Amino acid sequence: MEHLKTIHKIMAVVILFCLTSCNALAHSSKAPDQFTVMDETQAAADPSTSLPFLNTTMGEFVIVTSRLVDEIHGDKPLPGNKFLLVVLAGPEMAKLEAGIFSLEEFQKMVTASGDDIYILGKDNVQTFSSGMGGWAGEEFVMGFMVPESEPYTLYWPENSPVELILEK
Repeated sequence: MEHLKTIHKIMAVVILFCLTSCNALAHSSKAPDQFTVMDETQAAADPSTSLPFLNTTMGEFVIVTSRLVDEIHGDKPLPGNKFLLVVLAGPEMAKLEAGIFSLEEFQKMVTASGDDIYILGKDNVQTFSSGMGGWAGEEFVMGFMVPESEPYTLYWPENSPVELILEK
C-alpha cells in the first residue's frame, strides 16, 4: 500500500510539471486581476444551480465541474486508473488566469495540507493530490490519478465532503 502511495506521488509530481508548463504566459497581457468573470457561455453549469465550493486559506473556490480523462499533456495514468480533473474557479465563477493567479501559492497551500486533501473512491481507496494542479487549456484544474470506480468524493480540510458529479 505504501508502495502505491509513493508511485501516485511520483506520478503527481510529473503531471504537476506538465500542467504548470502549459499556458504559463497565455494571459500575461491582461490587467493584473487575479480573476476574470466568465460570461454565460463559459459557465459550465446553470447559474441558478448552486455549485459546490471550497473554503481555503487562499479564499473560496467554486468546483465548476469534474471529469475523467485518459491523458493530460501527453501523460497517461497507470493501468486501471484515470486522471480525475476537478475544475476550479474563483468566487462567482471567476476564471483563474494563467500568469496572474499564483499557482505557486496554490501548490504551497495544497502541500501544507499534507494528506488532508484526497479523493475517496467507491472501494474506500484514498487518492491524494500531491500538489497536482495547473492549467489544462483555459481551465484551472486540480488532478488526481484514481482507480476507475465511481463515485468519487473530494475531502478538503475544514470543508464538508463533496460528492463529485462527473461530466459525461
